[in-house]
Amino acid sequence: MLATLVLVGGCGDDDGGVCEPGSTQSCNCPGGGTGVQTCSNFGDQWGNCVLCDPCVGVVCGDGFCNTSCENSQNCEADCGGINPCANETCGNGYCHPDCEDNQNCPADCGGGDPCANETCGNGVCNADCGETTSSCTADCDTCSPDEWAECVSSTTARICVNGYWQYLDANDFNQLCIDGGYTDYDYGACEDDGAGNAFYVCCGECAGYGFECGSVQSDACSWNCGSCPSGETCDQSNLCQEQDPCVNETCGNGNCNAACGETSSNCLADCCTPDCTDKDCGIDGCGGVCGTCLAGEDCIAPDQQCINRSCGGFTEDFNDGVADGWIEADNANWNVVSGEYVTTPLNDLGRTKYSNCFYGSFRLSVDVNCELAGDPLQICYAILTRASGWSSAGDGSFDISYAFVVTQTGGWRFTRYSAGSGSIILGTGTSSAFNTGANVWNEIVIWPTGSVWDIRVNGTLIGTFSDNYVLEGHIALYGLDTLTRFDNINVQAL
Repeated sequence: MLATLVLVGGCGDDDGGVCEPGSTQSCNCPGGGTGVQTCSNFGDQWGNCVLCDPCVGVVCGDGFCNTSCENSQNCEADCGGINPCANETCGNGYCHPDCEDNQNCPADCGGGDPCANETCGNGVCNADCGETTSSCTADCDTCSPDEWAECVSSTTARICVNGYWQYLDANDFNQLCIDGGYTDYDYGACEDDGAGNAFYVCCGECAGYGFECGSVQSDACSWNCGSCPSGETCDQSNLCQEQDPCVNETCGNGNCNAACGETSSNCLADCCTPDCTDKDCGIDGCGGVCGTCLAGEDCIAPDQQCINRSCGGFTEDFNDGVADGWIEADNANWNVVSGEYVTTPLNDLGRTKYSNCFYGSFRLSVDVNCELAGDPLQICYAILTRASGWSSAGDGSFDISYAFVVTQTGGWRFTRYSAGSGSIILGTGTSSAFNTGANVWNEIVIWPTGSVWDIRVNGTLIGTFSDNYVLEGHIALYGLDTLTRFDNINVQAL
């Protein structure tokens, strides 16, 4: 920002001043002739004599050829012995008729036309070649009114003298501010640098003053020096500086910017990854929820799964070709075939659970047929009860379950599985109540009441067990590396 102070005229010479501030008068130039001097702002003195004609006082016949004012045409006495073409250069764009022609300088006089290579903007207003103010403003610019001054650049200004522009460098123009009392010019003004020194400010100039961007304010005017490139910002000195990449970083913009120090601790909105894996409901860890349960269902912790404690009993014979309400693991291979619920497990396991229903005390009966080929001691299937913590990923799993597992030879095991405390075998053995061998049917009844379990095979009680680790959960089926059929499932809620 420029520190500015416009200098204004004084109060005249009514109080004893030398002259009226800002007034002008003719003056004697140091070399002779007359120029112009201006009364200072305070009216206490006349300024220097400026705009003097450099040729005043030059006398033809003094034995010195002043090349700025004399030549062999207007002063043969002093310049007759000087070759008028000594400084003429071929290629300057002007065909000098006394020195050049189309033979010795075709560049300037090609084709005999002295204007063939005349170029507007070469600094010469060549009227012989038709250049005028209208056709070549750059070379033939005239001005009005006299003594009007304006900027050309930050270091050059011009003042109108006798209808023509006279160009001045910065020092000369600043001197006009000091001695001339000028206060307002087109596109500029005299100002103070803060130390009492007057200088001329050109409005609209940016590069000359070193400004790269932003708004600039002066006493005379204000102007804008543009914007900085992407990634930079304009400082108070109107210079472009590399922008702090974090200056506009705002928590909540959807971008977790670790480079700017954003973490899940100080910007949960941007840096939190919701976790709803195997969750139906409850919070997602980021201030949101994983879903809501249906009417009649509860969201249980810590599994965050929807369960229905009031489903009631059901019967399923699969004769309609549909496994109503059963939810299969992602990689499980379950199908209804000929009125039977059939699994051919892939990669060893395949689970399916019945709906979101939670059962506490109930009676479950199911017919099972195992077509095991190979080791008859290998487990054919399992029936899971009071299971919870379901994950449908892969082959499906539960955090907790009671599993009744059976082999083809009549071997069985009743086990409580827990991801937290491991497995506990509640009972194991063999029973003649089983129909043994491949492709035979057995009816399995599992009957938990409170903490007591009865398990029957084909109507025969094979064991009563007691465990109160969990008292409710899902009912699920489990096939192991073989084709297994399930049918006539019946559940009675107690």
